[in-house]
Formats: sequence, structure tokens, C-alpha cells
Amino acid sequence: MTQAPTDAAEQVRSPGVIGWLSAVVWTFVCVLLNLLTIALVPLEVGTGFLVPISLLLVAIINLALPKVFARGVGIPWTRYLPAAIWIVLAVVAATPRSGGDLLLPSNSYSAAISLLYLGIGAMTAVIGVVLARTELSSFRRGATRPGDS
Repeated sequence: MTQAPTDAAEQVRSPGVIGWLSAVVWTFVCVLLNLLTIALVPLEVGTGFLVPISLLLVAIINLALPKVFARGVGIPWTRYLPAAIWIVLAVVAATPRSGGDLLLPSNSYSAAISLLYLGIGAMTAVIGVVLARTELSSFRRGATRPGDS
């Protein structure tokens, strides 16, 4: 006779091929969305007025994607991937090139938007990972986790 698993860690199943495939697809989507936000940092309308749409987009993406990775993929450590991807792309975008071309501009008003982009992106990346870790049931009064008596 086989004995039923008693520990919660023993009940976790392997993600399988579908889990790994969804992790690859969501990683690709995350890279594309973050590249889009970087490209929209110097978005100008008309006579040079900068529209800071990338600040809102980076906040939404960094808050939503860790939860999508944690729940949609089914592999717990993947909730850290969106934050890691954002950090790598932001560092690459902020690094000056030999020709002086920057993806995140550093002149006057553009520099303020670039710094806000980096600050908001870093803050929301951390908050997104923390929110992806917490379960909504833990916020309800009287809720217990499986295995608690």
C-alpha cells in the first residue's frame, strides 16, 4: 500500500512540458513589453512635449507580470523573472554607448523622466514580486492555509 503525502512540499507536482513552454512564452512577452516601455520613455508629441506614458506602463507591467508568472506558469520561482528581466533591460538601456546614444535619454526634462522610469520600475518590480508571493486568502479574516489545524 502506498501512503498519501503528508507534507505540502510532497504534493507539489512537476510543471511538465506545458509549464516550461508557458514560462518561455511569458518570458518572451515580458521582454517585449519591457522593450516597449523603454522605447516609449522619450515619446514626444508635437513640438517636443514629452508624454510620460512609459511610467504608467512600467508600473502596470511590473506589478502584474509576477502574479501572471506565479499563477499562470505554475513554477514558483518564475515570479522573480519579470523583475530580473526588467533590471537587465534597464541597465542595458541606461548604459552610455560609444556614440553617445542612450535608450534612456539624459538631457534636461528627459533625464527626469528617465530617472522616474528607473525609480518607479525598481519599486514596482519589488512590490510585484512581494504581491505575487502573498495569497489573497491570507488577507481574509479567519482564513487558514492548507495543513493548518
